Amino acid sequence: MNIIDYEYINPFIPRNKVLHKDYIKWMKEADVEWYVGGTLTYRSHTYRWGEAAKRKLVEDDCRHYWNILDKKYYGSAAERFGVRIPRVVFIQHLSTNIHIHYIAGIPKHLSSPEDKASYLIKLGKVWRTKLRNAGVEVRISPLDDPEGWMDYIATEMKIHGKTDGVEVNSTHLGDGKTLTT
Repeated sequence: MNIIDYEYINPFIPRNKVLHKDYIKWMKEADVEWYVGGTLTYRSHTYRWGEAAKRKLVEDDCRHYWNILDKKYYGSAAERFGVRIPRVVFIQHLSTNIHIHYIAGIPKHLSSPEDKASYLIKLGKVWRTKLRNAGVEVRISPLDDPEGWMDYIATEMKIHGKTDGVEVNSTHLGDGKTLTT
């Protein structure tokens, strides 16, 4: 599935609003039951770094965070077959208040309420304990309104027209497809 087809863009609608709507449409059309939304923050010392260094740090941390979780829930199949927790990851505010937003599904084998509660706890615990630059503020919760969360996490596109907020290397649809495949 191509993420966005730009063959026709209405010239009367600003491009950033089209992009924002297309990303939301793409997330909604993915064959994923979006279960959880999260916000992950960074320690304040990372704000003194240059923007390119911060971007690299955040991308590396995203990959590390999700690789830990993929391995926890899918074992070696995560690496061998590309089976991943479905998620879309956005990086925001590299110049001031660095943080990551994501929307994620839940591994299909976690069906009991206890498993789901444990999954939510694990998402926060991995960030706090496995990444040295992780900040103290971590917000992870089940989604009552996935479309509203999608709209919120993609706001940088709507307001500023920024497309570099999508972390393409950490975004997966869970079926071996990344943002670029």
